[in-house]
This record gives sequence, structure tokens and C-alpha cells, in this order.
Amino acid sequence: FGITDYIFINASPSDGADSESVSNQLLQIIRDVPKAVLQDYTSAIETQKDYLRQQQIFFSSIAVILLIISLFHIVNSMNHTILARRREYGIIRAMGITERGFCKILISEGLFYGVFTSVCMLVLIFISNRVLRRVMDYYMAHVLQFLHLTSNVPNLVLIGIMVLNVVIAAVAVMFPAWKMGRENIISEIKK
Repeated sequence: FGITDYIFINASPSDGADSESVSNQLLQIIRDVPKAVLQDYTSAIETQKDYLRQQQIFFSSIAVILLIISLFHIVNSMNHTILARRREYGIIRAMGITERGFCKILISEGLFYGVFTSVCMLVLIFISNRVLRRVMDYYMAHVLQFLHLTSNVPNLVLIGIMVLNVVIAAVAVMFPAWKMGRENIISEIKK
């Protein structure tokens, strides 16, 4: 563009200062400087912050919806897994297992399911961070240079999700176990 001898000065008013009065004072100072331009980005920054807040609410809402969907999936999977093996559990109960032992079997199955899905989640996160992230960085370099992305999920969030996953899986087996415990053992074996 042929721009030479260009100087850019960035100034931010202190918190609580009236940006309009600061702009007027700066205009008085630079009025005699040729080709000097004052640009106030205060409203643009506020608009950008508002946009980022809306974007954060949107993505948080998507995360909550996905969490609810996964909750229903875990409960449904565990319910189906246990009820599909009703005959097997009926035979175990007919052989004389105590209610406490029966619940231990089902809870250990739920814990196994929760731990297994947590390990799968960690593997997928590792793959996405190592492989997909590099591909996206390569193809979207022109976009990513303007974003300050962090490439990792915080460890506390990962641990929280894994614990929640295991707890949900363990609790999800309790309803079918309670339902089977109330039924007659003979009827479970015949099904």
C-alpha cells in the first residue's frame, strides 16, 4: 500500500474511566499532528466480548445436551445388558447367591463398563490431540493464527468426566438389579 513512516500507539483507559472523555482529550492533543487518526475500539471490544459469551453459552449447552444423551445411552445399555442376561442371573440366584453378592456382581459389571468407556475416551482424546489436531493445524493455519487455542483438555475436567462416567455406570445397574430382585427366580429362569 506504500505506507511509510507509520506509527501505531495503543492506549487503554483505566477501569472506570469514561472512554468518550478520554477520546476527546486525546483528540485535543493530536489535533495539530498531520494525518493523525484516533480510533476508539471500546464498543468493538464490548461487542466481541458479548459474542464470545454467547459462543461459550452455545458450546456449553451443546456439552450439556451431549452429557444428557450419553447418560441415557449408558443407562439404556446397562439396562439392556442386564435384562438380556436375566436367565443367567436367575440361575445364579437359584443356586443360592445372596442379594448382597448378586448386587456386587452387577456393580462390578457396571464399574467395568464405566472404566472401559473411560479408557476408550482417553484413547480418543489422545488420538484427537496427536493426529487430528496436527491435520487441522496444517489445513487451517490461516484461521488458527488468529485464535489462541489450547490443545489439551484440563486434567481436572478429564478426571471429573471419568469419575462421573464410572458413577453413572455403577448406578445404572442398580435399577435392573432391583427390578430382578423383586421378581420370582423361577420366572426369570423360564424367560
